[in-house]
Amino acid sequence: MNTKLFSKTKGQIIVLFALGLLALIALAALVLDGGMLFLNRRTAQAAADAGALAGARALCYEGSEETAINTAIQFATTENG
Repeated sequence: MNTKLFSKTKGQIIVLFALGLLALIALAALVLDGGMLFLNRRTAQAAADAGALAGARALCYEGSEETAINTAIQFATTENG
């Protein structure tokens, strides 16, 4: 009677291992992708902040709104990548 029970469950560990490994790889991919998403967002925010500060400084020193806008755009895109 025991031999029938073992013959049915003999290959179960391979299936469980494969499913567990798949879940682990999926979780690792999600963590890495989420980390890259936050890194890209932080980099873009830093560039936007630097551009805004450069535009504000140009507005204070030069007084022209058009120059301030051009300086902010140039600094945010060119200087910060």
